[in-house]
Amino acid sequence: MLKKSIRNPFGILLLVTLVVVLGLHRPAPAQVADQTVPGANVAIALPFNADTDSTTLLPTDLSQSDAPYDDSRVVIGADDRQPVLTREFPWVAMGRLEWQIQGEAISTCTATLIGPSAILTNSHCLVLPLQDGSGDLVDTFIEPGDYRGLIADNADLRLKLIFKPSLIEGIALDESEIVSYEAGWSTNYMADKDDWAVLRLADALGDYYGYMGWRNLDFDDPDVLDASSERINLLGYAGDFPTDNLREFGLPSETAGVDQACSILGIWHTDDELNDTLIHDCDTNPGASGGPIFALFNDDNYYLVGLHARSTPLSDWVRLPNGVETHVVNGGVKVSRWEAAAYRSR
Repeated sequence: MLKKSIRNPFGILLLVTLVVVLGLHRPAPAQVADQTVPGANVAIALPFNADTDSTTLLPTDLSQSDAPYDDSRVVIGADDRQPVLTREFPWVAMGRLEWQIQGEAISTCTATLIGPSAILTNSHCLVLPLQDGSGDLVDTFIEPGDYRGLIADNADLRLKLIFKPSLIEGIALDESEIVSYEAGWSTNYMADKDDWAVLRLADALGDYYGYMGWRNLDFDDPDVLDASSERINLLGYAGDFPTDNLREFGLPSETAGVDQACSILGIWHTDDELNDTLIHDCDTNPGASGGPIFALFNDDNYYLVGLHARSTPLSDWVRLPNGVETHVVNGGVKVSRWEAAAYRSR
């Protein structure tokens, strides 16, 4: 059974390590962060490696768009997320993952098509509150081998795990039930670096909506960090988005939000549970778990470069290398941790 907060409060030790490893600085109390966001989706000029990378599928009857919305509205303030209002590629290949009872969502995450009938999300999205021997509800990770039995045992509740691609204002044109999955926690239980899951759909939605390939980039390489700086996207169905001032686009988690010009800051190298995970500064909140970290490359294709997994609060404010001040560091899962399972899913 699982009892774990996805937000990991490491306090002062985490803060000190971040300052040393990533070159972060404590800001003076009176200073205000520069929240200016540069132009979004500038192509990353890094070569495709056929040995480690995988191609993206854009169906011939779909067009590709760099803009997730089709008007001139912008968000004012520190929140750089924009509502995703288009069903063009790549946005149409991303959607909301739901645990449902009686047809109603009881918990949600974000997921991305990575094959004709496969999606990518987090292992912790496969957690449900189940009764233990004493009747108490305990957060429990559903092992892949137990999934079908759990669904069958709760047939009267119509318990299902459902993927809805391109959910906009609470409406999706299709949905598909998950029939099986492979999860990183099956082999390295509860490790943040393996907080990934590849889920098999009952239907080949990827043939209609396309699916994302991936680039296995070395984010320990300063040249890679420089080439991709402020050119990273993160999409998620966060529980606080659309925000109150964007209520015209639906209730929270009914429309995805995307930060289009953020950065991966490096790889965490320590002996704690954050070891070998990505560190990024993209805007996100709970519900965006499993969200794709992706970018446009100079072959005019979008590729995944990581998988969002968690947010870690700090005990103090720090200034990131791009000048933004924060008291939270966001983390994700490297492509190398899940690409083998992704290849098997195709």
